[in-house]
Amino acid sequence: MNERLVRAGVLLALLGVVSGFAPIVVKNSRMGLAAHVGGLTNALLLLALGAVWSMVRLPSNRACLATRLLVGGGFGNWAITLLASMTGAREFAPLAGAGYGASPVVEKATLVLIVIAGVSSLAGVAMVLAGVARKT
Repeated sequence: MNERLVRAGVLLALLGVVSGFAPIVVKNSRMGLAAHVGGLTNALLLLALGAVWSMVRLPSNRACLATRLLVGGGFGNWAITLLASMTGAREFAPLAGAGYGASPVVEKATLVLIVIAGVSSLAGVAMVLAGVARKT
């Protein structure tokens, strides 16, 4: 078991549940709901990977990197989506952001940050899959 992933998953689940109130107070309620669901989904991913971590065969430095990528990607996805719901940014999620908009700087910043979070999560999951497939 990877305790760091489990702890991060529990914290992200708490934040995801609390952000369920976001649609009431944010500029874009659909994006607020997306932050809530994304937080809970990423929390479940962190908890699941933390629970089966004993099956992952990675050198300690790569295991640490995979953990950091997964945690950073999960929290980043939640936080950036919540930020977009507060600012009205819509560029990275045009369907959830339809009818809203933010300044060009905020739009580009949220787009760049969500891409970074997505790539981090993807790289972390790829490393875990490689570690599971690896024979000892």
